[in-house]
Amino acid sequence: DVPVEVNGDTVYGDDVEHDIAVKAVHNAVVGKHRGGLTVENDDPEPVITLSPVVDRVTEGETLTWRMSVDAPTAVDIYQPVRVLPVTEGTELSTKDVDPQWLQDTYGDAPDPERPLSDANLWVWLNIPPRSTSVDFAVPTVRDQAAEPTESIRLALTDRNAEPLPDRPVLTGTALDKP
Repeated sequence: DVPVEVNGDTVYGDDVEHDIAVKAVHNAVVGKHRGGLTVENDDPEPVITLSPVVDRVTEGETLTWRMSVDAPTAVDIYQPVRVLPVTEGTELSTKDVDPQWLQDTYGDAPDPERPLSDANLWVWLNIPPRSTSVDFAVPTVRDQAAEPTESIRLALTDRNAEPLPDRPVLTGTALDKP
């Protein structure tokens, strides 16, 4: 017998593997020289939500949403968020957001100008261990063109970029600078 101490907790985390290797030294026979024990995480996966922090701005300001978990975890939580087409009105375009943000976040360029949803904007947000939230910011830029109110829609998605069922799709609005 090889005792393995397992410290239990109530924090969501990864399974923990304990590998064991033995060697027959003298007058002993070993049936298997390698084995181990996997302690499965039995704590519930946290509930992930996306909520607005600043969802109505004047162009040149930053739209912000917060992805949160209902309890801290022992591991990184990764969750994708995708920009979806707007259902009414005018959508923010690649020229309406900071070009450096577009490049740094998505590896994309503002030209040719297109709706943000056509740029396939899909990002994996990360909530580090022991944290409960991370902000997702979309910096808009001020321009000289008179424009109607423009919007962006965001949704938590599965790993195939499909919006999660029973989760709200959030809208952010950028108003023209008077």
